[in-house]
Amino acid sequence: MSRVKENYCTECGWSVSSADHMVSERTQLAIEHAVTTGHDIDCLFDTDEPPTDGFATDLTRQSTD
Repeated sequence: MSRVKENYCTECGWSVSSADHMVSERTQLAIEHAVTTGHDIDCLFDTDEPPTDGFATDLTRQSTD
């Protein structure tokens, strides 16, 4: 399972990482930043899984023509 590694603002340089804060602290800080500034928050995940393009591929339905 992927875990959030860093929360960051998509509109300014604000960020908070797992190196400095526990999950509950990062969540609270991210909410406070969003409410105070009106900015959007996104996150980076700590994962070994390769990134995807958002579309699943069903290999059993691909044509062999």
